[in-house]
Amino acid sequence: MSPTAGRPVSERRLHASVVLITALLAIGSVFAYYRVRTLSYYPTLRIETPDGYTFTVVQDARRERSACGEANARFLAPLETICKNCKLVYARCLRKLEGVELTLVTENPPPLYVVTAPRLRMAVSGPLANLKTVCDDIAIGLVKSGLQSAACAYPRDRPPSEPSMSR
Repeated sequence: MSPTAGRPVSERRLHASVVLITALLAIGSVFAYYRVRTLSYYPTLRIETPDGYTFTVVQDARRERSACGEANARFLAPLETICKNCKLVYARCLRKLEGVELTLVTENPPPLYVVTAPRLRMAVSGPLANLKTVCDDIAIGLVKSGLQSAACAYPRDRPPSEPSMSR
């Protein structure tokens, strides 16, 4: 048995323990605050059209999760009037990109049809016969809606003139 078992804890030791615990909590809170501030959230979304096209969008990273959600909402707002039959597959804020989203951000040029504009990249997939036209039309539509610039980048393994039907 401990020599202090059954004895009351002195006020001085109790005070020291409370100060130590408070200091550790304060240090932990500061660390957690700065850790959260260094996280980035990528606004990402995927939309499907009734005619078989899929659009995967990645916007520039945001420092706060709420700003990420707002960026997705701003992107989706005009879609409700432009394409009433389009299906929103997902709209999320990702801290780590994978798959098509990662390809859009890391590969230049990516092996896909991609609409590039300030602060966003959009992969366009669907029936090959009209893919180039759809990609170009989206870029033109973004510029008409007020963006400074937008362009369709073609897959690095296909010439920009005609999509390959053999793949």
